[in-house]
Amino acid sequence: MGNTLSFTYCPISGDEIRLLKILHTSSSEKICCSISHFQLSSCPAYTALSYTWGGSFWTHIIELNGCEFVVRSNLHAFLKEAQERFTKENLTPELGSDIEQNGNSSVWFWIDAICINQEDIPERNAQVLRMKDIYEKAERIICWLGSLPFFTDGMAAMKLLDFFYDLSQKYSNINDHSHAEAMITDSFGPTSHNFKQMDWISLKNMLHRPWWTRAWVVQEASTPRRKVIWYGPYERSSKHFWKATRVLFLVSKQPGITQLQKEAYNPSASLFNHMRVAREENKLLLLDALPSMRLYQATDPRDKVFAILAICQDGKHPDIAPHYENSTEEVLTNLAAHILSRDERLDILGHCHYSRRAPSLPTWVPDWTSKWVALDFSHRNEKTLERVYNACFSIPAVIRIDRTTRTLRLRGIKFDELFSVGLARNADPNITPDVDVLRNWLSLASRLGNDYISGGTVFEALQHTLCADITESSQWNGEDERGGKVDLPGDIYTIPQDFFRCSLLLNRRTVRRCLTTTRKGYLALAPQETKPGDLLCVLYGGQLPFVLRNSDSYFELIGEVSQRKTRLGYPRPTGQVDLSHVAIRYRRRS
Repeated sequence: MGNTLSFTYCPISGDEIRLLKILHTSSSEKICCSISHFQLSSCPAYTALSYTWGGSFWTHIIELNGCEFVVRSNLHAFLKEAQERFTKENLTPELGSDIEQNGNSSVWFWIDAICINQEDIPERNAQVLRMKDIYEKAERIICWLGSLPFFTDGMAAMKLLDFFYDLSQKYSNINDHSHAEAMITDSFGPTSHNFKQMDWISLKNMLHRPWWTRAWVVQEASTPRRKVIWYGPYERSSKHFWKATRVLFLVSKQPGITQLQKEAYNPSASLFNHMRVAREENKLLLLDALPSMRLYQATDPRDKVFAILAICQDGKHPDIAPHYENSTEEVLTNLAAHILSRDERLDILGHCHYSRRAPSLPTWVPDWTSKWVALDFSHRNEKTLERVYNACFSIPAVIRIDRTTRTLRLRGIKFDELFSVGLARNADPNITPDVDVLRNWLSLASRLGNDYISGGTVFEALQHTLCADITESSQWNGEDERGGKVDLPGDIYTIPQDFFRCSLLLNRRTVRRCLTTTRKGYLALAPQETKPGDLLCVLYGGQLPFVLRNSDSYFELIGEVSQRKTRLGYPRPTGQVDLSHVAIRYRRRS
């Protein structure tokens, strides 16, 4: 490029944003753009881009207002594709109408990597706060999956996607939702179509592109605006994708299909569609959305929090606004302190995982940047939204947070101590086979004898403990004294290899946890980091008991515990020790 001057941003203020225009040149290899300032309230129609930044190793130079500007490879690929599509001879009717309205041969774009000065932290903070408005005001959102990977047939992927979309339309008028799902599943069998293995590989490649797991996609793709998904030269509407992947999900659960067909489905494709619905109904809360963000990727780990603040009903408080001058630890700690102080409940502590955290984080602060963790036990009735568990007997929390030492002070009671700890169930059964884990748990429970300390048999108590007393329908049956339970094999030598995975509920509740017994003779499903001698406590404001560990003059929070409860809830602990001040701080270095 002849001009060696680097592009320099002019400051923006107030309601201003920058918009990008892709200019048409005689050279297909040269990308030239212009950038201008506009008031968001009165700017021209524009398209917002949703994409992944990708790695910084491969970069390209484009021309921006006559100066050099460096962009990463994925954005460069989009700009080339857009430049090709927007030439007059290649205009689609949709893009043609945009050009007629603008009165020239180009359209306006908002692309964060270019339209935000990423080196200006105050501007970056302010623009991130406005991204929700920027995407909602956009006339259209393009979701860029990227260029076609090598050895991928994009047309085959789209044909298979279209097949599933057609199925969704065929049965769209059926009123009974469960019946519709059954008919869709029955209509598709592994041999009832002409698609080849390479077609499924191409579909899998498309649905597992990095875009589907990018943190900011949750905000961008859940925006109630017109969205189109680009995959190289191919495109479909977002609704087309969502409906097709819903059918693909049903197909992935059908017996007899191949492993490749199962793997083609990507849960993330459905996950942020659920978030979109919750957002449109103004029901999305931080503690509902944050656990899902563990599945998403972000170049900057702070974006796993910042990406959802604007779309959550309770995420707009200035105490937790995006501040990129704060470290990841500061962002996570400030968020936990805000939620604890606001709610005066301890639900957020159920998301704390002792070993899955940065060493500098207090043990009472969930590390939302950590991916592989046990799911929290806290639960609400689907109909009444009331809390299912109530270990603290509705005694309100007494919360004090020392911001200087980052210490959380609570009140509660110690009512038991962990005695024996069984094998931990790992997410990867190749580490410790699930069969060995269950045999170990059955053997551990049998040491308590036949009769359980609070009534019934030990075997029945184990059945309830392993699924946290929640039924497969995810509702605790308050009219049934037994609550939810799981059927366990009576003979430890006839345990199916896939026992834990045959029940979604059991699989979700037990992963990264271990069965324990207490000194008083109870069973408990506890975090995998639990050790004999750890304390079993009820903290006021908490739904469930917690495992605490003495650490000098402080406690370390290990995690929450599932224990057998009765129809009236948890029995009041006897022989407890009052903990007038529970000071939870850092994890002790080993």
